[in-house]
Formats: sequence, C-alpha cells, structure tokens
Amino acid sequence: LYVLARRTAIGFDIGGSMLAPGLPRLKIIETIQAISDEIPEELIDLYEWRNGNNLFSYFKCFIPNFSFKSLEDAIRNNKYNKELAFMSSAWGADLVVIFGKDAGIYPIYCRDMVGGEIYEQCFDSLTAMFQTIAVCFDEDLYLWDTDLETIQGQNYERYCQIHKQHNPNSSPLRDTYFAKIYS
Repeated sequence: LYVLARRTAIGFDIGGSMLAPGLPRLKIIETIQAISDEIPEELIDLYEWRNGNNLFSYFKCFIPNFSFKSLEDAIRNNKYNKELAFMSSAWGADLVVIFGKDAGIYPIYCRDMVGGEIYEQCFDSLTAMFQTIAVCFDEDLYLWDTDLETIQGQNYERYCQIHKQHNPNSSPLRDTYFAKIYS
C-alpha cells in the first residue's frame, strides 16, 4: 500500500506540502483502539505514510473532490463505533472503513449523507483503491487543475473500466465526484 500511495503522490507534491507527515505505528494503533480493537494493516500503512491533508490543502488530495482526514480528525469526527471515515468529499460523502463486518476483510464504503445515510461498497480494499487511483494517474484520468489547485477526474467511462478491473466486488464512485468543486 505504501508504494501505491507514494506513487500516486509523485509529481503533484501531494506527499510533500499537501499531506502531513506520517505517524508512528504504535500511535496509530493506540488511536484507532478508541473505536475498535480490530485494526486493518492497510490503514496502519496509510497513516504511517501520511497523516491526512495539511490545514490549507483540504481538497488537494489524490482522489477528485475528497480530502484525506488526519487520524485525529477521523477519530474525533467519528459518528459510529467500529468504522472510520478517513476521507470526506465536498458533496457530503465519506469514504469509510468498517471494522469487524467480515473478519480480515476491509472494503471501503462510500457513506452518502445527502440522501440519508446510504452505504455503498466502492472499493474492495484500501489497496484496491490505491491501485485504481494509480492507474487513473498513469492514464491521465486524474489531472492537477492549476486554477482550482486540486485533482480533477476526466473520462468517467474509462475510470469505471479501471475500477472494475481492481474492484470486481464494488461499485465505482458516482460521476458526481469527477465534477469540479467550483465552476
């Protein structure tokens, strides 16, 4: 996961000034234990690499229209035990890891808060999510928008094909998340 996350950050300064430095493994485990004793190794890897967006780079992330929450913010804003919303969107949705649903399996869900709390599995795992993101960068489906200073998506149909290759058990994020935050 670390290699995939780092690869998505290359060329966009996402790993530098946009994301906070990673946390020590023990601190991650102690922090997540506030909501669950079961901690996915992928989540530990992610927060060891980086600890969310810096304050002034909220939607400057590696997936269009989402921000990567610091672990402290994710825990502080946690509404439910046994889940962690580690990313949030400008459109009222969160990307969530749910603990203990299936032992050892941690798919990523999109929790849409606009039409009620609707959960839809959007990635088979955190690793599959980063595999999808990396290919989207490789194929220029995710591009840096210099005017908005954020990642924007293009060619939703191709994204859906890539998504299906890496996430056969999940539905792709809606095309809403490819739209620009501001017009």
